[in-house]
Amino acid sequence: MKKTPFLVLFGLAAIFGQTQTSLDSVLANYYKALGGLDKLNAVKTMRVEGKSILPKMNLGVDMILYVSKPNKFRVETVSHGMKSIKAYDGRIVWTKNGNQDAIAYSEQISKVMKSEMDLEGPLVNWKAKGNDLKYLGTEIVEGVAAHKIKVLEYTGREYVYYLHPETYLPLLFVMTRAEDQRTPLMSTQIVEYADVKGLKFPAILKLTDKHGNLVISTLFEKYELDGPVESQLFEFPDAKEKAFH
Repeated sequence: MKKTPFLVLFGLAAIFGQTQTSLDSVLANYYKALGGLDKLNAVKTMRVEGKSILPKMNLGVDMILYVSKPNKFRVETVSHGMKSIKAYDGRIVWTKNGNQDAIAYSEQISKVMKSEMDLEGPLVNWKAKGNDLKYLGTEIVEGVAAHKIKVLEYTGREYVYYLHPETYLPLLFVMTRAEDQRTPLMSTQIVEYADVKGLKFPAILKLTDKHGNLVISTLFEKYELDGPVESQLFEFPDAKEKAFH
């Protein structure tokens, strides 16, 4: 006896509901592990100090990151005495190297920059950010059955996040599709977390290429939440706007 359309639809609805429940359940535990979504959303400003090491280039980079919600950021990096700035003032994503004039990024690069400077990641407030998520079950990662969540980001990038089955904090995330062919696919391992006023943030990150070679190691040494952050830090300097591709 063939199933009626009603039964087919009922079966599909049940499967869809189960998938949604699984995703919602994993995300709920993830938000709880971070310290609570309401508490995280209540943070209005952040100042983060850190450093990155690029072993292939034998290069060390000092870094300060400023965030002012809902949509402003600035990252300052210093290497060999050269200071570089990348920032978003809520209107323009711009960059400035040394004494050169500041220039504005193109629209696509701006999307990627805003995503990369989002310390909360694509799973937090994912609908508001325009991301799409799908729960993929579990997979053995680092000896545990990690929860897999596929992320289709608003930038055009795709990631797979692997969450620890007990702590529900991400172990690593893997870029499976880039926004263009020039961008290499990377894996990011979150080696350690910092507890800052009851909230969890990454403390040590390791980025590896598709062959498993270490590309960048980053240490976030100090987080300051809801401290004073001057608004002019984010403003695009008085310079001729140029598109940077």
